[in-house]
Amino acid sequence: RTHILHMIVVRSRYCNAYGFRSVCVDPDPARRAAATLLGADLVVDPTAPGFEEVVQDFCGGDTASEKRKAGEINLPGPDVVLECASKWDAIRTSMDLCANNGAVVVAARHYDSPKFNLVGQVRATTQ
Repeated sequence: RTHILHMIVVRSRYCNAYGFRSVCVDPDPARRAAATLLGADLVVDPTAPGFEEVVQDFCGGDTASEKRKAGEINLPGPDVVLECASKWDAIRTSMDLCANNGAVVVAARHYDSPKFNLVGQVRATTQ
């Protein structure tokens, strides 16, 4: 099943209509509440400790915690991430959470330069 991660309240109903499970990651309680009302399958606060693990567990089920315990770097994550926050740290979080061979779609405009390399970010895997 495909997972889509929302970095802000976006199109949960669209995802649900096409059978995608959706995640909303947003620091604002009002937007998280709106995402819940719109039908997001998982709503998390990125400032909460361990929110990455919550998303990985949602996307990968039992395999996520097993892979973390084994020290693997190739952890489950959303197949598609829509970044809508217009903040570079949101893009970085999107890239960190996205599944291998997944896609990060930047829907927001950014007027400054990132402080990290956007090109060639590859996760290593353990054998």
